[in-house]
Amino acid sequence: MKKYLLALPAVLLLSSCGVTQPARVAVPDIPFSADAEISYSGETLSAQITRSDAEQWEFRVTAPYALEGLVMTLDGDSTALSMLGMESVSDVSGDEVSMAKAVVSAYEAAVGQLSDAAVTEKGYSVSGSSEAGGYTVALDKDCVPVTLTADCGRLTVELSSFRQLPPAEREAQIIS
Repeated sequence: MKKYLLALPAVLLLSSCGVTQPARVAVPDIPFSADAEISYSGETLSAQITRSDAEQWEFRVTAPYALEGLVMTLDGDSTALSMLGMESVSDVSGDEVSMAKAVVSAYEAAVGQLSDAAVTEKGYSVSGSSEAGGYTVALDKDCVPVTLTADCGRLTVELSSFRQLPPAEREAQIIS
């Protein structure tokens, strides 16, 4: 697993003149899974989030018990909700802010976009805003995401324990 993390592209741009500029960092565009804590108006739930690629995301609720097993899948412009063998599919439209849209919007805003990064003791911190609201991404020294926090008014999302998916796991998830 460590060799995959070390192979991630890190983009550090320094000025070619004699004065060193602050580091500029890009969040890597990688398939991952992460733990999530989502809060909305005082209610909190936990989820496992998997990003197979820019178009495919899965949100699997792990707590509270009443919602455990609820799965939201985003595939391009299509959203599917499933639980206990029942499924509902719809097209994503409008400007509604959902938990899924907040996470996807924040991550996609950070991916590939060079941002001024604050250098921290553990790596970097990149902040900005997306169409859903503000976000902060903490990266380790190899520019691998460690945490992502999105704040969209009453909705807050925090992702942690990022794990890069090796190629075999990505292919298995796409097939299933």
